[in-house]
Amino acid sequence: PGLCEAGDRCQNQRFTKRLYPKIERFFTGSRGWGLRSLIDIKKGTFINEYVGEIIDDQECKRRLKEAHEN
Repeated sequence: PGLCEAGDRCQNQRFTKRLYPKIERFFTGSRGWGLRSLIDIKKGTFINEYVGEIIDDQECKRRLKEAHEN
């Protein structure tokens, strides 16, 4: 907020203030662990940071093919 002219009224502080929707961890059974929201989330709402690997379609298809073969 110190860098924003709006100060504490700044609408862009959800990450800094850790204002995330309520979520829970769950085991999918076949796909490992996942997260799901415990509340309805409107389109465009900030949810949370993503810390993980980002892959493209080609890598996704390669991994799916490998998983299917094994």
